[in-house]
Amino acid sequence: MTPAVPGRRASRPRQRAPRSWAQVTVSAVVGVLAGALVHVLGAAPAHVALTAVAVLVVGTLLGGLGHDAQLPRLPPPERSGSRREVSELAWMLTSRSGRVGPGFHRRLREAARARLALHGLDLADPAQDADVRARLGDAAADTLAAGDRLPTEPQVARCLEALERLGTTRTGGTV
Repeated sequence: MTPAVPGRRASRPRQRAPRSWAQVTVSAVVGVLAGALVHVLGAAPAHVALTAVAVLVVGTLLGGLGHDAQLPRLPPPERSGSRREVSELAWMLTSRSGRVGPGFHRRLREAARARLALHGLDLADPAQDADVRARLGDAAADTLAAGDRLPTEPQVARCLEALERLGTTRTGGTV
């Protein structure tokens, strides 16, 4: 209960509405009718009784929900995480033409930009192109170049190997 406020009644926790006899009666009648239908269709007496009781129980429970009842909402699915990212990257990597998709190439460039920044290099700066080529090699630098022609999967593999060899430890230079 919430504390009393002058001029207001204290709020009480919600209570479940009692089931009315009308709901139970309607459920019982529908249960008997369902049992009679099953009997007419030739079911065994045990199945007739089970059908009548099941309809009675389900009808009584559903009748108590009311019109304003809402089912609990499921939590939203996780948006970040390695499993989802790996799956997305795998779909971006696979293509019929043997070349990676533009989304994968963009992600590769983002990863390379972050790795090169640890070493004081900027992938987007044309003045540092010679330094980037010296660290990664010409083939990896060409793979990272933003051009119209997307790299092939073997070119991406060699580029990733060059980025891994570069390491994650910071070296001299400004970032």
